[in-house]
Amino acid sequence: MMALGAISPTTGPAAVIVTPPTRGHEVYFQYVNEVLGGVGQKLPKEERYKITLHTHAAGARREGGGAADHGIEGKVLWIGREPGKADTNAMRPQMNEDKSLTAAGSLSSDWPKEKYLVATGAPYPAQFINAAQYLKDKGVSPKVGIIYQDDDYGLDGVKGLEFAAKEFGFQILARATYKTTDTAYAAPVTAMRAAGVDHVFLASTPSATGPIIGTAATLQYAPQWIRLSPAWVGALAGTADKPSPILPYLQQRFWVVTDAQCARGLVQARC
Repeated sequence: MMALGAISPTTGPAAVIVTPPTRGHEVYFQYVNEVLGGVGQKLPKEERYKITLHTHAAGARREGGGAADHGIEGKVLWIGREPGKADTNAMRPQMNEDKSLTAAGSLSSDWPKEKYLVATGAPYPAQFINAAQYLKDKGVSPKVGIIYQDDDYGLDGVKGLEFAAKEFGFQILARATYKTTDTAYAAPVTAMRAAGVDHVFLASTPSATGPIIGTAATLQYAPQWIRLSPAWVGALAGTADKPSPILPYLQQRFWVVTDAQCARGLVQARC
């Protein structure tokens, strides 16, 4: 028997993002065990390793606490998904001491420097740089602003946009932050409109994305929104039977940028 671990925030702004991939882990390893007969396809079936997945809940902005606090220290060979940056940072000393590989659930620009932390995609700054490159390639001269979450995640978005502005020769006309505890977003949206911004880069999580876009639609402010991958979740578009009231606005004015496979359909994707 082989034991793997996953730590997923079930509360806080990131919960809606990580719940689907956590469920994906469970379904995948169920498939490995029940359909493939375990790990080791070149081994006789009776010698293959079955997978036990230990999933532990955590808050995305929890400060301190490593694998021992999550109850999985010494129980798992590999942690298949570690959540937000606070939890990851708390676990780094133990990862390095144990030389245990851990897959990062976030895409912080700090992770490529870590020896035992596996980055699961290009860091957040690269997403905004890719979007700016796309605009340049299309011959667009954007009037740029950024709304970002007031933490390391948001600052990674700023880092990418600042690099792109210098590299591609445009100015950042407005910057506005919000806190994860905010419930009203008229101030940052109004700041973008007042500065004449026509391309808003958004480093947010879905709990803020919906209200920010809803506020912009209410104020009849319709720039091109360009958002980091964690800003999007399918629930923002609603369902076929009950589409979101902001769906038409999203379809016309919304891009999600990512380094991974494009998810085309309800919104425009830029990879």
